[in-house]
Amino acid sequence: MDITFLVHGFLKTGKDMYFLSNYLTQCGIANFAVTVPARFGSVDDCVQSLHKQIDLFMQQHKDESITKINFVGHSMGGLVIRKYIQVVKPKNVGRCICIATPHKGTIIASVGRILAPFCDKIYKPVADFIPSKINKYIITDKNIQIAVIIGHNNSLFWGKLLLSPESDGRVEPESALSEDAVAVAELPFRHNLIHKTNETAELVKTFLLTGKFFQDAGSRI
Repeated sequence: MDITFLVHGFLKTGKDMYFLSNYLTQCGIANFAVTVPARFGSVDDCVQSLHKQIDLFMQQHKDESITKINFVGHSMGGLVIRKYIQVVKPKNVGRCICIATPHKGTIIASVGRILAPFCDKIYKPVADFIPSKINKYIITDKNIQIAVIIGHNNSLFWGKLLLSPESDGRVEPESALSEDAVAVAELPFRHNLIHKTNETAELVKTFLLTGKFFQDAGSRI
């Protein structure tokens, strides 16, 4: 049996991943949406929380013969997953999907810090999104398959002011890319909705089951 952990983004909770969770459940893919402290906690804080929740989940389901764990993260959730893998080094990770994850940061965080100098002291994740400080957390384990899904729909206020028309309103396409990805797909959705669409959910399902995306879903491969 495989289990897929879903990790939400900045300012959200596990409820933000319920659409995707329900879709995967209907497809017969076992999953669990965690809630990490992504409002006031740093990426490191979120990694610690994720680690504890995964350990507890595995203990509670030790009789179900879980052989492999997969991950799906939206936005900041992708960074949390990547650092969890690097720090904890779990031996049974199979596939990971990062949806609209700012692997190279976002200029919106830099501007936010200028306009509100102490914002990253309260909302600690902001510091983790600044391009000059971002850690891409490249996964070097070739046994782990990484995929990224990139959005293109710059219809959000700060995105229109600061980002290119090709962005998703929060993250530029080049930031959502990652050099360790074996599959890349691009969809016409904005940052805060991309993980709540049937198109994205179908891509996630397909990659979790097969380790690839299909050409007609906008894949670069």
